[in-house]
Amino acid sequence: MDDALLRAVFARLRGAESEKEAAIVDTRFNSGGFIHDQLTAFLTGKRHSGMVTRNGVELGTAPYNHWAKPSALAVNSWNYSDASVFPYFYMREKIGPKVGDRVPGTGTAVLLYNPQEKRLVLAFAQLGFRTLDGQFFENNEIVPTEIVRNNPDAIEAGRDPQLESAVRLLLQDLDK
Repeated sequence: MDDALLRAVFARLRGAESEKEAAIVDTRFNSGGFIHDQLTAFLTGKRHSGMVTRNGVELGTAPYNHWAKPSALAVNSWNYSDASVFPYFYMREKIGPKVGDRVPGTGTAVLLYNPQEKRLVLAFAQLGFRTLDGQFFENNEIVPTEIVRNNPDAIEAGRDPQLESAVRLLLQDLDK
């Protein structure tokens, strides 16, 4: 959930993967950052027009700086800090289905302290994210549209039940 990741998402979905019909945004095992607002805005694009050359070559649909196709969000209980705030906005804006495990309410900004002992890392929750009506994200669990728990046997077999479920939901959405 940092600037480098945001740029990578923009580059893939507006570049190499721009012809794809849908996307899965996977925030599982993410320790946070501060891009929930930009990522939410990017995924809320609504198609409104397009461009075509004089000889009929389609150049795509606008908006060109947003993802204006279906998406699903993969989350788990390891989403922390901003990675637990983003699913709330994804849900509030009704962007798409959320799949995975429950996300604990850890929506705080954590500041790191670097002590002299380099083997030690200290982090302290200093700032709380809250909604405009004053409700803090901390201790407010986000419940996915479809709860899917990964089990060790599936992972060992090379399967990811959460991503499989997200793909199934997106395919259903595309068939509508």
